[in-house]
Amino acid sequence: MSTSRKLTLGCFQTKKEWNKVALFDSCDVAKEKENNIQLLEQTIQQGVQQGVELFVFPELFISGYHVGKAALIASAEPATSTAPSFQKIAAIAKQYKVYIVYGYVELASEDIYYNSAMVIDDQGTLVTNYRKTHLWTPANYPYEAEVFVNGNSFSPVFTVKGIRVGVLICWDIEFPEPARVLSLMGAELIVVPTANNDSFVNDIVTRTRAYENLVYIAYVNHSGMEYGKQFNGQSCIVDIAGKHLQKAKDNEQVLLVADIVPDSESFANKRKDNPFFEQRKPLIYEPISNSNYCNQHQNSNNQYS
Repeated sequence: MSTSRKLTLGCFQTKKEWNKVALFDSCDVAKEKENNIQLLEQTIQQGVQQGVELFVFPELFISGYHVGKAALIASAEPATSTAPSFQKIAAIAKQYKVYIVYGYVELASEDIYYNSAMVIDDQGTLVTNYRKTHLWTPANYPYEAEVFVNGNSFSPVFTVKGIRVGVLICWDIEFPEPARVLSLMGAELIVVPTANNDSFVNDIVTRTRAYENLVYIAYVNHSGMEYGKQFNGQSCIVDIAGKHLQKAKDNEQVLLVADIVPDSESFANKRKDNPFFEQRKPLIYEPISNSNYCNQHQNSNNQYS
């Protein structure tokens, strides 16, 4: 069995230390962006010494996540190669010959903002830009909905060192469909910048998505406290058997490094033992995409009682 395709992945977990709730929505946006780009470069300098070829940073890494509506909007930049943050990060990617995925606030048009993740290749070129499709908007925490618009499509799978990679953001991974769509598009690794405080996702959901789709999952979180919001850290890299290859602690700044080897014997055996894709029955999955079907059949569960 050939193991010629191998990608060394680096996932950076931040540690936030801003405990004063009073500072919320009044941070120095320009300074924060500058500091985070410096942190990005320092992390890449560290990671290239370990052979990292693809770096992933958390959700809204450039601006910070819980910095408030005004600060998020003030930090927004278009998804173009002329945007200031893109130019700085693209230069870093080109200098160190690495791929970079990072979260930021995208300015799409006047008053239209997306919670997005940018992908830059090792030549400093924009590969793709993904807009979060599932905003975290519970009734008691409408924070994201106050700023962002939902994305309405998945970005194309891209290739790094011969390995096909897809991108989701945070809550997207908690729905079964997005990861399945990317796996059907050919993804072998799904990277997930996130800003989360629920250990259930790190421990159970990521492992489930990896196993049920036969893909590697890289879940890249913040840790610490950011203007009154606690993040649980526990970033992780999961293999296709649902095993943690690497997992961070709940309150540390750390770069997790792991090799992604989709041609390994264990990968081939898992595919053979679990023929999910060959046994799918798309024609009977109509309820997934047809809400009327669900409404028409919601009482049919009692027909045999």
